[in-house]
Amino acid sequence: MSAAERHDFPRPMLIGAAALILGSLFVATVGTLARQDTPPLTADQIVAAYDIRFVDQADGGMTAMLADGTVLARMTTEESGFARGILRGLGRGRKLTGAAEDLPYRLVRTRDGRLLLEDGASGVSIELGVFGSDNAESFARLWRAGDSLKPARTG
Repeated sequence: MSAAERHDFPRPMLIGAAALILGSLFVATVGTLARQDTPPLTADQIVAAYDIRFVDQADGGMTAMLADGTVLARMTTEESGFARGILRGLGRGRKLTGAAEDLPYRLVRTRDGRLLLEDGASGVSIELGVFGSDNAESFARLWRAGDSLKPARTG
């Protein structure tokens, strides 16, 4: 076999790849072990909470409605991208726990300004602000729509 036919990777590249893999495993392990579960929210920490269902539309968009069927918003395909991604992740959690997929999610606004999407079926709570204000805005609009209905609603 001649030297031109050999296809060895350069040694520094292999060492770098191994270091990257080991570093990633280290960070993931430390993150998992150091995870601190947050205590559940108390009633005095919650400004408002709405149980919301998300229904796919034929055009690729999505309709967000309260659990009682009141429509909060119709989102186009472009507007629903972030929400769809979050719901896809939560849906996987529901499948793993064997929970029904059609149960509503809970959208919660806290006194300190956080906006959370909670899945009571799987026990997962996502703070939407960590994905950036533009992404969180799609859920903030739903919260404002629910809040605008509040005076007309009882309870």
